[in-house]
Amino acid sequence: MCSLLSNATADEQFAKLVRSGEPNPERNLVNLAGDDSVEKSEGLGRYLYPVKQWSQLNISKVQKYRKGRHRYYILGHHSECQYKVIYMLVFKSDADDTPEKKNYQNMILKALGDENFRKLELPQLADQQENS
Repeated sequence: MCSLLSNATADEQFAKLVRSGEPNPERNLVNLAGDDSVEKSEGLGRYLYPVKQWSQLNISKVQKYRKGRHRYYILGHHSECQYKVIYMLVFKSDADDTPEKKNYQNMILKALGDENFRKLELPQLADQQENS
C-alpha cells in the first residue's frame, strides 16, 4: 500500500475543487495509490504517464494523471511506494493544457519548490467531510 502526499500548492487546488462542489477530490487518488506496492503498479502508477515535452528538462520526473477535466502532476513511482501531488490543473481547457510553453513549465517548477508535504489518508478525508 503506497502513500500519497500533497504540498500546499496542490492543497489550494483541492480546496478549489471542494468549493466547486466536488466532495473529497483526494479520495480517488488515495485509493489508487493504496492499490500500488513496491512490487506491483496496480493503481495510480498504471495511470501516470510522462509529459513528452519535458523529457529534456529538469521537470522530466513529473508525471501526469488525467481525471475528467482535471490534470494532476505527480512525482513518485510505485517502486518508491510514495507519490507526491505537486500541482493540479483544475477544470482545464485545451488552451490551459500547454506543457510545451515556458510559463507552464515555470508553474510546475514553482510547485516543485513547495516541499511542505502532508500525507493524505482516508480517515482524514472522512473527518474533513464530517467537519464541513
